[in-house]
Amino acid sequence: MPDRSREEERGSRRLSGAQWAACERCAELLRESLKGAGSERPLGAIVYRGVVEGAEGERAWGQARSDDLLRSHSPGDIAREMAPFGSAERVAILYSLYRDQKTAPALCEETGLTQGQLYHHIKDLVYLGHVQQSGRGTYAITVKGRQVLLTLAAMVDDLSSH
Repeated sequence: MPDRSREEERGSRRLSGAQWAACERCAELLRESLKGAGSERPLGAIVYRGVVEGAEGERAWGQARSDDLLRSHSPGDIAREMAPFGSAERVAILYSLYRDQKTAPALCEETGLTQGQLYHHIKDLVYLGHVQQSGRGTYAITVKGRQVLLTLAAMVDDLSSH
């Protein structure tokens, strides 16, 4: 019989037994990293892993970080990097491109944006390397764009389920 508290903790994530054990091991390692004394002792830590594919290849990533990383970035740095994803229109463009490249008219139809609005938002996504122009008036999400979209979706899922 499955452990009910473990099932409740997992929620909609549906992890296999091996995946759950790996997550538990990561949590144990993180708890160990939080032990210590003094005002500089970490108060939090995070682990995440992922893999995405795209036209330019595969990107696999994994991070295990304590809150020391907060000292590496100013609030302005974090806000600047996250600003494009505070726009529902830009996120809608990434969602639309996630599976297939699309023409500008198809993106406008799917997202409800006018052509002017689309170009306004897509130029920032192209500049940041999340979208690339794959032909005249045709756009595709990059591997970096997929990575960011999945990471943010996981973060939103985790934060909204607690």
